[in-house]
Amino acid sequence: MQLAILLVLILIAVLIAPWLIGVAIALAAAYGIYLVVAAVLAGTVLIIAVMWFQIAGGGRRKEKTRVNLTPEDQREQRRHIEAAIAARQAEQFHRNEHTARTMRVEIHDKKKACKFCQVEMAASASRCGNCGKSTT
Repeated sequence: MQLAILLVLILIAVLIAPWLIGVAIALAAAYGIYLVVAAVLAGTVLIIAVMWFQIAGGGRRKEKTRVNLTPEDQREQRRHIEAAIAARQAEQFHRNEHTARTMRVEIHDKKKACKFCQVEMAASASRCGNCGKSTT
């Protein structure tokens, strides 16, 4: 009985083993082809990405192209720039003038009375405008 089992196993090994070896070789070849195809695809994607990045500008600033303007266009552009500068300066002047007026009002709002004649005068005055006496 044991001998019969051994003979059957040997027969199976002789008949089926070549097929198994062939299948193993075919699977190894398929896996190798898979690796090669995957590497080629990855390389292609990488090359396309690099080319697209270079074409799109590559994150670098593009140089401004200088446009040759006619003399009339240059004068118009200069007038426009000067007008913008003048408008900004006028706005700053009006803002400063408003601040100065506000400060003057605050200074002039502070009053005191002369201790001799009781006339109201500016708090910063050192002599009375009415009686002429020193207020300090």
